[in-house]
Amino acid sequence: FRSMNENKWVRLCCLLLGLVVLSSSAVTQDKNNEVVAEVNGTKITRAELEQEQASKLLQIRYQLFVAEQKALSDVIDNRLLAIEAARQHITMEQLADREIRPKLKDPSEEELQFLYDQSNATEPYDAVREKLLDMVHHRMVAKVRTAYLQQLGSQATVFITLAPPVAEVAVGDAPHLGATSASVQLVEFADYECPYCSKVHPYLMKLH
Repeated sequence: FRSMNENKWVRLCCLLLGLVVLSSSAVTQDKNNEVVAEVNGTKITRAELEQEQASKLLQIRYQLFVAEQKALSDVIDNRLLAIEAARQHITMEQLADREIRPKLKDPSEEELQFLYDQSNATEPYDAVREKLLDMVHHRMVAKVRTAYLQQLGSQATVFITLAPPVAEVAVGDAPHLGATSASVQLVEFADYECPYCSKVHPYLMKLH
């Protein structure tokens, strides 16, 4: 009886999985067929837009991905700090007072004078001293905070599934190494006269 119930559950799960796959495929197909413009009665679909402006759209999506990546990094950092503060039964402000601020050290007058000399400021040193001190302080806070977050991150389990944008590349009959049916393919865009392409070539051959 138990075995028969398990078989029913397996068939049900397979059916649901198949429906999800078919639904996802149908959504993708509908999106590709979506009409985004019409010129003198000629329709322009999203698939045509993606094909004709692939490079431009990919650049824009990558810029968005970089922004999302930075935002996600900030969220993860705040989450790590919140978890550690909760573990120590203190607030995040108290955690900063305990772990970050004691490690800060004000620069010497010689160091500030050196920064002033390097800045080519037109105002006298005394007029910009406080600004220089604030700048150094912010840099030190960022450095100490980054080191502390790296420590917390090394002790935590963090999985990042945010994926960069992708674009389909039609390789056609381009020269290739290995099986064309491989599940993972590395497509290389190179310039025969580019010295950096020459330098990376030996490493690519090691992947073969």
